[in-house]
Amino acid sequence: MGGAQGTRAAPRRRPHPPGGRLMRVALHTRVREDGVARYEAAHREVPAGLTAAIRAAGVTSWTIWRSGRELFHLLECEDYARLLAE
Repeated sequence: MGGAQGTRAAPRRRPHPPGGRLMRVALHTRVREDGVARYEAAHREVPAGLTAAIRAAGVTSWTIWRSGRELFHLLECEDYARLLAE
C-alpha cells in the first residue's frame, strides 16, 4: 500500500473513444529466427511517425512483452477491424 495512510493512488484512466468503449486485443507473434537482430534494431526507438499513425488509427495503448522470439501484445483500440484496414 502506498502513502502514509495506506491509500493507493487512483489508476490512470485512458480516454475512451467518442463511442464509449475500447476493444482489448491480445496477440501472439513470433520473430523469425533470422530476424531477431532486425527486430531489435527496429524496436530500439519507435519512430514518432509510426506512433502518430497508430494513434490516428484509434489505438490508445499497445504494449509488447518479449520472451526470446515470442512476442505477446496487448492493445486497446476503438475498432480492431478498422485498425487492420488502415
